[in-house]
Amino acid sequence: MSESLRDVLATWFTTGLLQVERVTWQSPCEI
Repeated sequence: MSESLRDVLATWFTTGLLQVERVTWQSPCEI
């Protein structure tokens, strides 16, 4: 993997940008 692509992915997936939700059968379809 190229270093620039790795840097972009690291930026996208920083914990500050992620919204973590628990998905259950009762969860709404729109996540």
